[in-house]
Amino acid sequence: AHGRMTWADQMDGLDTMVAAAKPAADGATEVTITLERELLRTLCRRSRRRLRDIQVACQATLRLDRLRGVLLVSGSEAAVQAVRNKLDSLGGPRKPVSGPVWAELMRTRTLHTTSQVSVAMLQEETGCRVHIERTRREVRLFGPSEGVTAASALIDRFADTCTEEAVIATVDPEALEALAHRCGVTFRLETGTVVALGLRERVDQAVEGLKCLAAGRPLPPSLGCQNAYEEKDKSGSVFTTGYPGPAVDSESEEGSGSEATFGSRGAGRTAHAAHRAAEAPRQPRQRDAR
Repeated sequence: AHGRMTWADQMDGLDTMVAAAKPAADGATEVTITLERELLRTLCRRSRRRLRDIQVACQATLRLDRLRGVLLVSGSEAAVQAVRNKLDSLGGPRKPVSGPVWAELMRTRTLHTTSQVSVAMLQEETGCRVHIERTRREVRLFGPSEGVTAASALIDRFADTCTEEAVIATVDPEALEALAHRCGVTFRLETGTVVALGLRERVDQAVEGLKCLAAGRPLPPSLGCQNAYEEKDKSGSVFTTGYPGPAVDSESEEGSGSEATFGSRGAGRTAHAAHRAAEAPRQPRQRDAR
């Protein structure tokens, strides 16, 4: 009787099966592609399905060598390039971002506008698929290397336009949500304090609105950015807990499984964070509401 096969034995058998599934034709190109650690883990976790899908889509023969951390590819030059493109789309690098940038990208994840930096704009301009981590201040960019580089540069420039500011005030939650939508910002609630996060000019207006609400004064008619988007694109967010902690070194984790695709929720929905920060965030500027 045969003993029970280990996971490694099963994977070895799978590698051989995949390699034999499509014998390389005469004159086919054979290349060895070195895989980054995270991409290798991704392929190993769901090797059978992923390798089969790539093989069928690209019309190439694949063999995964886990010990060497490489993928052996055999096929036409076009098929090999197609495999490279597929791997690019699977191995999205992680990019740490600041709290205000994370909050603004979360806020704009359902907006359809491409007139300024938003998730829709990033994806349209660079051809990347953009994911955001819910439990840490980090995004992942999936796509061709040149698109990933372009998206990363756009996010870096975008960071210079974002800020956060705290106001010592207690505000009615419904009024706070309405103000967030009106100004196009994110509010984070803390004990006796409201922190506004987003684009600098909008944060300034949101702070002015917070002072009015805290003092019981009506909001100025000119306050907010009502004309910035079409009605269906207006959006603001209120977080009942702090935004996530900083990005984590990928070598110290095996994947959190907590990624959320941008644009996966209905437009205009208020986001309520459900996770506590891994460490205390940088303290924003504070203003007294008086």
